[in-house]
Amino acid sequence: MRKISTVPILILSAVTLVITCNCANKNTQNSSTKNYTDSISQYRDTIVGKFNGTDIDTLICEPIGDMIDNDFFGKFYTEWRVYTVKGTVEELKIGNTFGINFVEEGDLDGNKTEEWGYIPRWNSSLTVYELFTVVDGRWELMVEPILIWRDLLETSFSESDIAQPSDKNGFIKIKKSYTVGEECCWVFKDTITPISPRDYTYKLVEW
Repeated sequence: MRKISTVPILILSAVTLVITCNCANKNTQNSSTKNYTDSISQYRDTIVGKFNGTDIDTLICEPIGDMIDNDFFGKFYTEWRVYTVKGTVEELKIGNTFGINFVEEGDLDGNKTEEWGYIPRWNSSLTVYELFTVVDGRWELMVEPILIWRDLLETSFSESDIAQPSDKNGFIKIKKSYTVGEECCWVFKDTITPISPRDYTYKLVEW
């Protein structure tokens, strides 16, 4: 009787085992990757910079408190915290916005600290741009909130154009929205504005 070699069978079994193990490992990796997400990951935003002027850090915003369930707007968060991973700047709490999308400003005033801003997200065309800078290790508004007609952001300029450095020491250049004419037409105008840091007042609307 002719003997059948078992070598090919053993090789085939070994290959099958390796493939099976690789597939299992891949599935395990995918499963473990999913564990890095959580229920609020979709609402976070991050930027990296030298916010205190010396240390590179990551700035993160994320919602806090309970999600609101409103008959008109649906489900949303209104309270947020802004914090650095390394703790180089004190945590900031912000209220009355559906979310925060950071606008990375860089160093607007030449003092090495890097600024950021955001536009509160509400269902309104008239809004403000809030610009933050670090003073003594904490976030303060760099100037008073900048009035913005939201439609101009879609037709004339972007959020990153609202604040710009100025050649004049102690000032920045900002785009303010104004009304002109009897029909209340909104336009924007470049304005040289003095830097005047002030406390951010945390407000929260009751729903």
